[in-house]
Amino acid sequence: MIKTKLKLTMSGLAFMLGMSALAPDYFAVTSAAHAAEWHEGGTLHQATALEWQQASHANKLATAADIITDASAKARLRPELQKTVTTGPDSYFPLAHGLVKGLDAAFLPDPDPAANRAMFIDQKVSETMAQLMEAMGWLQ
Repeated sequence: MIKTKLKLTMSGLAFMLGMSALAPDYFAVTSAAHAAEWHEGGTLHQATALEWQQASHANKLATAADIITDASAKARLRPELQKTVTTGPDSYFPLAHGLVKGLDAAFLPDPDPAANRAMFIDQKVSETMAQLMEAMGWLQ
């Protein structure tokens, strides 16, 4: 049931993320975040959705950056995105920001703690990010 719910909402998330990657709100992150190397230090690669829900925005953003650069290093990104990533961290910040927004939406906490735990205990950040990237057409 959990995976079904995720799959049903994946196309909607893909649309939302496609739009959010182009939206100007990614500039809302302060310049201090950029100065602190926003793309480094992510620790959520093997985390569950429950851990994602509790993590800081900075950790989420750095983890998304790691996932994107890993896909780039493995030549899994579409060529136009590959060029964006190799240009440097500031050029792929909108992509990382879009992934964070997508995972935040996919892992939106249920108000009932027991239901939230049951729904998200087995969902992995890396798997869901890969599904989002695939649904958005970012991967080859």
